[in-house]
Amino acid sequence: MVLDNGVAEIQNSAFAACVKLQEIIVQQNGVNVAGAKTNQLPGALKEISDGAFYNCTSLKNFDFSV
Repeated sequence: MVLDNGVAEIQNSAFAACVKLQEIIVQQNGVNVAGAKTNQLPGALKEISDGAFYNCTSLKNFDFSV
């Protein structure tokens, strides 16, 4: 999955049960930015609602650092 670096919110159950989701790539203006390999979330992200990634069993790692 590719997320733009400007994404500010991931809503409730947005990707729930996406069992084949393995990687999140963060892009800015169509270019991969730091963290693409480590599933780091976009810098503008302020909120992840309940269950946004519930049951994404193939997604093993997330880096919440800014």
